Amino acid sequence: MSNYKSFMVILILVISLLVACGPMGSGSGGGLATGTAPSDTMPPEAESAADAATAAAKAHLAGELGVAEAEIEVVSAEATEFSDSCLGLGGAAESCLQVITPGYLIILNAAGQEYELHTDEAGTQVRMAEQ
Repeated sequence: MSNYKSFMVILILVISLLVACGPMGSGSGGGLATGTAPSDTMPPEAESAADAATAAAKAHLAGELGVAEAEIEVVSAEATEFSDSCLGLGGAAESCLQVITPGYLIILNAAGQEYELHTDEAGTQVRMAEQ
């Protein structure tokens, strides 16, 4: 019986490990959450962070283009991790910390043109990718 118990314990541990290491969500983002999830699947704090990041991105683009925020449409917003403190958009003369920085990759549409913006997790830092 001792071998049977050991086998079952190992089997349960292996199954638990496989479940814990499985992909998050069903989107195509390499395990990253994609788009905006329904509120019943996203924790309230994550939903409010995504909303804050998206609002900050819209405000930034509105300021850059000189248009009203109401004229800007959110195409997508994906939670992601950037490879540096410059949200993956640092310039040649810029020094960026090489540290994983959680944030959002946001695609906005204004007047038929799409714009890619990167924000940190709280939406306090916003950068626009070159067109």
